[in-house]
Amino acid sequence: MYEALISIEELKDFFKSEMAVLSGQFKLVLEKVGQQKIQTAQLLRERSEAEGLSSLNCFAKIMKELLGSSGLKSNLKYILTDELAMEYNVDGILGKESLKSLSFFYKALLDAISKCEVGPPESVLRSAMQLQKKEL
Repeated sequence: MYEALISIEELKDFFKSEMAVLSGQFKLVLEKVGQQKIQTAQLLRERSEAEGLSSLNCFAKIMKELLGSSGLKSNLKYILTDELAMEYNVDGILGKESLKSLSFFYKALLDAISKCEVGPPESVLRSAMQLQKKEL
């Protein structure tokens, strides 16, 4: 009717050995994830090199596609959400954050604008941001 009770020491030993096994398995998983991350970064780098595109050019190309044929003024919302447009301006004046401080993003955006708009990209961006804010 009564089964033998396991002593506390036996339980401690059992859990200690199980934790050692789990710890070893966890370390193995972390190593594999780290290796996968490195391999993914290498593949992405090789692909962009094979295509002859830098990361900046890749982002600019994607942004240009998002702007589409309608241009920056009507499609900026696909790159900058309304919330971001309200929090940022080009120079970071009047208590707002500066888009220029996001140098990689800013350079890619100006590059995309220069390929689909006429005029100085920074001026076109300023106008488009003002229009987006007015439409809110």
